[in-house]
Amino acid sequence: MTALKDLHFAVVIGIDRYPGLSNLTTAQRDARLFREWLVDPAGGGLLEANVREVKASDREVRIEDALPTQLEVNEAFRDVQLRVQDAISADPAAWHRTRLYVFVAGHGFKPIEGQGALIMANATEEMLGLHIELDKYRSWYEESGLFKEVLIFADCCRKEYDCRNAYGPPFSGIRTGRQTEAAVIGYAATVGSSAYGGDGRGLFTERLLEALRGNAADRDGNVTVHQIETYVADLLGGVQTCEFVPRRNATVVVNVKPPKRDVVLSFPRGDLRVELVHGDNTSEVLEVADAEHAVALYPGIYQVCPLPPDVAQFADHGLFRLPGGEGPHHVRL
Repeated sequence: MTALKDLHFAVVIGIDRYPGLSNLTTAQRDARLFREWLVDPAGGGLLEANVREVKASDREVRIEDALPTQLEVNEAFRDVQLRVQDAISADPAAWHRTRLYVFVAGHGFKPIEGQGALIMANATEEMLGLHIELDKYRSWYEESGLFKEVLIFADCCRKEYDCRNAYGPPFSGIRTGRQTEAAVIGYAATVGSSAYGGDGRGLFTERLLEALRGNAADRDGNVTVHQIETYVADLLGGVQTCEFVPRRNATVVVNVKPPKRDVVLSFPRGDLRVELVHGDNTSEVLEVADAEHAVALYPGIYQVCPLPPDVAQFADHGLFRLPGGEGPHHVRL
């Protein structure tokens, strides 16, 4: 964990259960996967305590009991605001280390007076006003100057419905006098279109996480907003079209791909053929001639599986975590 990220915060929301609408199957899993990236030292690098995951109903409930509502969501935002305000009060220069991530997944739409909203769990077709309008949150944070950077990612639809009002944050009285340097939203879909899921996760979230893990890095290893949008759009192809706004924030560096580290894999014997599975579910086949096999890998989580798969498994099922650092890292399998 680098000290530079100790004031990076996040609010994460995933809603599958909508008793007044129709249930979803991938939103809460998408939120969990994004949270895992946030706290991964090779990913967002956030402290666990700096991530506020909003509780959502995980079973069938009555409409009036469904969570989250606007109240729970705004309480989560308030919590991280208080944390960052305390930090800046103690050390005004700390503001330059601040960033807010927001990730939302669930039912969404475009209100008449908005750009794209996440529908709350207690909404119905007659009460779509129970939502949070994401661009109003983006604008509020940009104007308040609470965070140096605000990055919002929304895996939800943006079809237009006859709901005029667009509801932003209820907060008042916060004007720091500072100028937020970046406040951007990455929408999974353009206005009027849908966001889709497949294989147990949202397509946008899947591509977004690949990009954030370094697949979208430029030649200098920087993962910028522009690189993320380009990577995600290319892989979504014609299935759905994402949109990142405003475009003036395109050069903001969201993550830096860490350097590779030498890893020595120690096997029970040589003359093996194994599959090395990376944390993003890509894999490669290794031809292991000797009991010790050297490979260069990025920090992250890996699994070594024997080929063919029906032979004896390795210790700990071949799972290992590679931390960042210098010098070779030894893994006994």
